[in-house]
Amino acid sequence: MSYWAALIWAAFILLLCGIPGEDLPNVDFWEINIEDKLAHVFVFAILGILLVFGAWRFDNNKVNIRIVLVLISLGIMYGAITELLQGWLFPTRFMSLSDFIADSLGAILGTVFAFFFYRNRKG
Repeated sequence: MSYWAALIWAAFILLLCGIPGEDLPNVDFWEINIEDKLAHVFVFAILGILLVFGAWRFDNNKVNIRIVLVLISLGIMYGAITELLQGWLFPTRFMSLSDFIADSLGAILGTVFAFFFYRNRKG
């Protein structure tokens, strides 16, 4: 029960990855498409936060570095999986190394932020 929010968010990320690119809103103000990369960071940061929250609830309101490293790895692997699926399964999407890097950065930032937030909190 602890990880439901993270699982629902992960499903939402997968849904976003499957939406055809032309159906996504275009909010590109700069040529490097920084908004897209920030969106990747944001959605994977939320995933990291929800994973830590699930771990915190699962382990009697405790989180340690070992768990954080596992959760970061899960977030990074999920970012890789979503990019691979975009390249292999979703015909109107494509894999992107820069998106994977943004996904990984988001997973790391969200997980570390949540770790520091939850590490000394009481239930």
